[in-house]
Amino acid sequence: MQNIKVSIIIPVYNVEPYIERCIKSVLRQTYRNLEVILVDDCSPDRSMDLAKEYINKNLNENSDLQFLFLKHDHNRGLSAARNTGIDAATGEYVYFLDSDDEITEDCISVLVKPIGNDKFDCVIGNIVAIGSDDPYFQLRGEGIYNSTKSIANAYLQEKWYPMAWNKLCRISFLKEHCLFFKEGLIHEDELWSFQLACTLQTLFAVKKHTYIYYIRPNSIITGNSIKTRTVNLLKVLRGMYEFQEANQLYFKEVDYIENNFMKSVFYWLRKDHNSLMSIYMKFRNADVRSLATKRRIYNTAKERILHFDLFFPALLGFCYKYLLWRVRILKEKECIPFC
Repeated sequence: MQNIKVSIIIPVYNVEPYIERCIKSVLRQTYRNLEVILVDDCSPDRSMDLAKEYINKNLNENSDLQFLFLKHDHNRGLSAARNTGIDAATGEYVYFLDSDDEITEDCISVLVKPIGNDKFDCVIGNIVAIGSDDPYFQLRGEGIYNSTKSIANAYLQEKWYPMAWNKLCRISFLKEHCLFFKEGLIHEDELWSFQLACTLQTLFAVKKHTYIYYIRPNSIITGNSIKTRTVNLLKVLRGMYEFQEANQLYFKEVDYIENNFMKSVFYWLRKDHNSLMSIYMKFRNADVRSLATKRRIYNTAKERILHFDLFFPALLGFCYKYLLWRVRILKEKECIPFC
């Protein structure tokens, strides 16, 4: 079944030692109805030249594949490169591949197989991580999820990972819901996957490994400073609130995902030696939801007590939240951000 055209989007920036490995894994795909889009984000090395050279060298045996080479006029970042790829894609589905990783030979075949007449909004596969002893980002869910709440709940339980790569997404769905990547943001995958989890109506999870993820010490994920990380994580949190407000997402799973993310942000803010008041103020500044939205979300007596600080001015809100935490009116794990 090769009637579904898939556009593989590969942002290219400063990956000279790895780009040939990545391209090789694409060219050997058993699924052949492919459009390969390489977006040069003004890479300072020869990454794009090496990619083109390798493709041209192997063009005869890959003449059934389509190739599109794009270039930004200045460096704009990973998010912009992916967005450029989405805009240019002519496939029915898009697949995101980072240029320092690779995919298994049957990757696209495995991910396309479940689609059939169902036309899932998204199909995801499992991951092999190389460079760490930890079981990075393993897919723990399997099969069909056919409602937004069940998909968001699976994301909340970390049954599927927050990275954009290794996800086969129906391009009309992404465009209909404006699910583009926020430019100029590190950890953009966290925000994009949150938005995806809160809007997807159908998802199919395949337990088979389809993506090989290489963890490098100098990568964005492992290399950025604590200060940079906290600034960007707060931007992600604000983006979550903005998306919730704009799309009027009132179901509880959205709030639970945001609260879990707050715990992660809280950890890094404390590691950066922020005071509790400073942390609280940063969280309040990030929360752009209207009072009407907060009332709809926190509609039980217990929730109103826990989140009543959000209806006060920030300084009074801090005093109220701090009091709850100090006198242990509620369990410590409930007193975000003082967990």
